[in-house]
Amino acid sequence: MSAVEAALASVGTGAALLVGLIQFWVKLPSPVPVLPVVPIPVTWAIVVLFLMRFTAGKIQAALPNKERSEGIRERKGIATLAVNNLTDLWTAPTNEKVHALIRTRENILTAMALHAAYQIRDRYPGHVTANLLLVEGDRLRVVARGRGNDRPIDVTYQQHTMFCAKAIVERRTVSCGNRKAPSKPYRDILAVPLLGEDGSPAIGVVTVDAANSHVFGGREAKITLGLSPYIALLKMTLAAERRTHAG
Repeated sequence: MSAVEAALASVGTGAALLVGLIQFWVKLPSPVPVLPVVPIPVTWAIVVLFLMRFTAGKIQAALPNKERSEGIRERKGIATLAVNNLTDLWTAPTNEKVHALIRTRENILTAMALHAAYQIRDRYPGHVTANLLLVEGDRLRVVARGRGNDRPIDVTYQQHTMFCAKAIVERRTVSCGNRKAPSKPYRDILAVPLLGEDGSPAIGVVTVDAANSHVFGGREAKITLGLSPYIALLKMTLAAERRTHAG
């Protein structure tokens, strides 16, 4: 072993990496001037880096988060407005109020996208949107999309061509991980079924789309729990619309 190799081995991987980063960012001349480096075993360096990462995450979680507070306020505002609109519709149904349900559903889906995005923020999901699709025979119809989603509504797809149909068939939340579809603006999908009453077939599905892949895996249950109130609100809008048309 040469003298240079022996020196690097004594410094350890962490110190060698630090020297390389310093040389790159501040553009120190090569070779690097002698620095007062203390030899650190590789295992110690790994443990220290882990503890720093773990502690930083705990501190960040404990500190007040302005973005999180604003997101919670926005979602509460959307839910409150939706409840008020639904109450108004149930007490005095009109065709104009039914039409207003389109905006209500859009707001609810926006809140769902915001909630899901916050739950996976540490995975850098990119742009997150939400959509509502209803079952029509062997097809799925897109009836609403959240804000920030300019894709068309009132379009239908064959169920067997849609990943989200798996959630309808299996009656549970599923995610795909990495959907390789270059024409689509998303890579990962979380599909949450709208289950019917008393074990009846699902009436539709909400899809939460993320621009980046592998962001929902392992957190399906936790995200679904947080989305449950919004799922209930969406089902109420559908029931209110059916009631008004039936009357």
